[in-house]
This record gives sequence, C-alpha cells and structure tokens, in this order.
Amino acid sequence: MSARWRFAKRCSAPSIPIRISLCSNLARLALAIGEPGEAFALANRALTYNEKTLGSDHPWTKNSAGATADALDALGRTDEAKALRARYGLGDRNANA
Repeated sequence: MSARWRFAKRCSAPSIPIRISLCSNLARLALAIGEPGEAFALANRALTYNEKTLGSDHPWTKNSAGATADALDALGRTDEAKALRARYGLGDRNANA
C-alpha cells in the first residue's frame, strides 16, 4: 500500500463495522482519482469482512461488492467483475453501454 493510502489500513479494524463501510467509500475515492489497485485492495477487504459478518444480502455487503467489481473493471478484469456483480445480484455496469 502506498504512503498516500497508509492511513486507510486502519479502516479495516474488525471491531468497528463502520470503519469497514469507510473502506468501501475510500475504495470509490481511490477509483475516482485513478488508483484502481488501491481501490481493489480496500473494497475487497470490506467485502470479505461484510460477507463474513453481515451476509451477502446486507446493503453494506452489496456496496462493497459493487466497489470491488468497479475496481476489477478498472483493472481490466471485466469477467471477474461481471461474475461478482451476478453473485451479489447487482446490475451489469456495462448493460447500457
């Protein structure tokens, strides 16, 4: 993790679920500024925790799944992104393209 994102490592403290939600939001920020690798690391961390603790139908889990899929798209891993969206019942991002 780059020095610029070092503070984000703390967002995954498992004892504080709101910090996990912050990970998803930081992932979207990383994507917006062109850092898909950092976005994927943050979003996937949130997804792993949310899936384990909240289940696949929880809104936070779906949000982190969407952020992870968006990061995968940005990394050129579109097949993985599409499969992830299908797994969590999220719409295909490129359906209207």
